[in-house]
Amino acid sequence: MVMDSTRRKRDKMREQTWLKILEKMATGTSLTDVLELIVRFVEQENAGVLCSVLLADATGTRLRHAAAPSLPDFYNKAVDGLRIAPGMGSCGSAAFSKQRVIVEEIEGHPYWKGFTPAREAGLRACWSEPILSSDGGLLGTFAMYYREPRTPKEDEIQLMESAAHLASIAIGRVRDEDIRKRLEEQLLHVQKIEAIGQLAGGIAHDFNNLLTPIIVYADMIKRGLPADHPQSRRVDGVITAAHKAKDLTQKLLSFGRKQMLCMEALDLNEVIDSFQDILRRTIREDIAIKVRLAPGGARIQADRGQLEQVLLNLTVNAQDAIEGNGVITMETGHVLLDDEFVRLHHGMIPGPYILLAFDDNGCGMDDETLLHIYEPFFTTKEIGHGTGLGLATVYGIIKQHEGYIEVKSHVGEGTSFAIYLPATAEDIPPAEEWRPGQPDRSPRPGGTTILLVEDDRMVREMVVDLLETGGFKVLVADSPLKAQEIERSHADSLALMITDVIMPEMNGMELYESLRGRRPGMPVLYISGYTSHVVVHERPLEEEVTFLKKPFRAEQLMAMVKQMLGVA
Repeated sequence: MVMDSTRRKRDKMREQTWLKILEKMATGTSLTDVLELIVRFVEQENAGVLCSVLLADATGTRLRHAAAPSLPDFYNKAVDGLRIAPGMGSCGSAAFSKQRVIVEEIEGHPYWKGFTPAREAGLRACWSEPILSSDGGLLGTFAMYYREPRTPKEDEIQLMESAAHLASIAIGRVRDEDIRKRLEEQLLHVQKIEAIGQLAGGIAHDFNNLLTPIIVYADMIKRGLPADHPQSRRVDGVITAAHKAKDLTQKLLSFGRKQMLCMEALDLNEVIDSFQDILRRTIREDIAIKVRLAPGGARIQADRGQLEQVLLNLTVNAQDAIEGNGVITMETGHVLLDDEFVRLHHGMIPGPYILLAFDDNGCGMDDETLLHIYEPFFTTKEIGHGTGLGLATVYGIIKQHEGYIEVKSHVGEGTSFAIYLPATAEDIPPAEEWRPGQPDRSPRPGGTTILLVEDDRMVREMVVDLLETGGFKVLVADSPLKAQEIERSHADSLALMITDVIMPEMNGMELYESLRGRRPGMPVLYISGYTSHVVVHERPLEEEVTFLKKPFRAEQLMAMVKQMLGVA
């Protein structure tokens, strides 16, 4: 009786190696080291193979070098940033289709046309397996290269699949951990600000109790003195100092959200418009104030005095950041925050909001400063030139109004604040108010039909209302696959496609790639809660790309659609 135990022993050794790699993951070994272990093991199992792992970047549009110890450095640099698209080598094509791509002979293959680094590295064959998450999302690719033309055997395919699966576990674990840490940091920062607010509010309350008798007794002493008494001036000094201390405690109360609010229905546009004169007299003459207000009003429930305090504090803070001539810009708009935006901004809930955007072209702030700007008494100004309570007060007021404040700044590039205040039930004007007069349904260049692809119901319904009010016919899809189905069944021309970027099944750019062959020249407007840098600059398209960041104002969307379609 004869039994060949070679395969059984090899399978057992392979299983033991996989277990060791899993153990490395569990003990916190870095992702780079784990991926390199996987690569080296596959190379040991198959003589002559050179392996590589590429990771999909945050945009899902490019592949980045992760581990390829046996490939030449110049080749790894050449594929770093490889575009995820059909025909972009074995890896770019496999990542796009999420299917295995086998190229048995690189020379002359259309996927590798014009890519000279492969020839220079002596590579003749490349098999690529997509690395997918448990929910089918793209994480990267695992590739096997050979220096001679090669057709894969069944056991080699199985080995490549196992390596990709193991890499998926490693990448998913690290990314989940990164997300958890980032959320924990956000939560700890919020808790820290909340704790400081509670402390500041309590101290301010007790301090106010101490100031009350000081002010009252000083007033009584002054009234008991003759007008020309030499002590009158000193008593006036006590009273003046006490009132300044009272103003200071009021700011602490604002930060701690302890002050009483007088809530009423307000139009934020009207508040800004009527307060401009005071702002203009407050800041230097060499700083211009530009105001852009949303059409149709911007109604909220708020305390007028506290809103004016926010405007004043932000304006003075912006002035202090500007040396010489400068510009401060205030804008309002209607936005609808969807689940995607809320997921990226802890502490918010989806729904309609009024946006107050406040920008300056001052000196900007570094990342370390941004971490502390809402803390009371933190200031970058010289001693005697600020209490450090301006932004702390703004933060407290916005939180007490159940709003949200976001800041972005870079040294030398100015600072931008985005304040979101809940819109009142009657705030969003009827659809016709977004566009004066009756809906314009006159013929438009290129037709009037727009394909809208958006997986968030609230945003989808809002955009449909706006476009139909503007006279456009809208074909609506709640997923990329549904959009493809609608496009195939629609025989007439499409004037424009508006699509979200981050969606299940495929992202917005992949959807556009799949449609533009049948719809050459069809423009596309991308919308996303991520930045335009992610969508545009990391993924250049041949056609002109237009991007609108969520949350956007209704008038922004309409203006952009009209501009793209050449409508006045």
